[in-house]
Amino acid sequence: MILTKERLFQTGRSKLMIALILLVSFFLASCGGAGISNSADTRISLDVDSAKPAYMGNTIENLNHYGLITYDGNNIYTGGYSYGATPAILKFDLAGGNETVLSGDYAVNLNVIGEWLYYENYSDTHIYRINVNGGIPQKISDKEAGFLLAYKDKLYVIENRSYGDQHLYAMNLDGTDEKCISDDLVEQIYIYSDCIYTAGFPGTNPIETGSIYKMGLDGSGKEKIFDYGLWIDWFFVYNDSIFFSQITTQGYGLFKVGVDGNNPGEIAIMKKLIGGTSNFDKGIFYYSSVSGLLPIFQKTEMHQMNLDTGATQSKTVPFFNRVGTDARATDYIVCDKIFRNENGKYFIMDLDGSNIIAWDDYNGI
Repeated sequence: MILTKERLFQTGRSKLMIALILLVSFFLASCGGAGISNSADTRISLDVDSAKPAYMGNTIENLNHYGLITYDGNNIYTGGYSYGATPAILKFDLAGGNETVLSGDYAVNLNVIGEWLYYENYSDTHIYRINVNGGIPQKISDKEAGFLLAYKDKLYVIENRSYGDQHLYAMNLDGTDEKCISDDLVEQIYIYSDCIYTAGFPGTNPIETGSIYKMGLDGSGKEKIFDYGLWIDWFFVYNDSIFFSQITTQGYGLFKVGVDGNNPGEIAIMKKLIGGTSNFDKGIFYYSSVSGLLPIFQKTEMHQMNLDTGATQSKTVPFFNRVGTDARATDYIVCDKIFRNENGKYFIMDLDGSNIIAWDDYNGI
């Protein structure tokens, strides 16, 4: 081979590119594993006493992220519907770390109350239940569920807009006595002090101004709280205030209004918000944003905001299971831990983003 000046430049450039690739690979490997324990006997402390109330099938915040995980005082239950995950409902023993496959269904909107696990089968979008100790799944409703919440002795269902009217329905836990309790186009619901708050549009026309309404658990006493415009990302109710997110010219804004519709105002701007990471628990609002310009160097900034004091804190956490330039992550709060789902793989961490372990390494409390 004749080494011309041009080829010498190309050869040098190739070596430089190889060196850069190796450097970046080393950087990513270092960052991707930063703070992750790889011990085969990893133990973490899950506060089982902080589990959600037994009369509530899941937290609404977890359900707003498709409810792929729920829990009771003894077990964690997970489903799967995307990111290449194998369809399965898994029961995970908190104390011993034992895993049991309950079903091969594509399960979302998981709820557990007593001996029953309720869910939407993503394959047909109908509502099923299965005993927490296993058995044959039972279809309890043909309703096409876009959202499902088990609360006390009822299931609350927002019908999937692709198939139905997106009204809000209530039924018994066995699927009987189904009733429409709101004939509006309902986007989201929240239950606070035994009242249902809904976000949506009057009738079935989403072009009109959206509003938040309040009603009893049976749909009685419905009243409008306030108009929010064309769209909100999510909302929750805490300490007699409604908190919600809307897009602004600066990024996602966090807004607040009283449960009586008074004293509206903006609280914070959340730039480059990763939508699946917003969550709320015990007066603390959690969300993550993206930092870094190039995808291969991007990390997440995990933020906490105390809604009583306004105090905030942040921590940089790398992406652990990025696929290409996919910067998605979904955070679920379970027993005072964050379970982060990145492309089908879970990572468990403290609420402040520290003490991170991979789900596969979890070996009980």
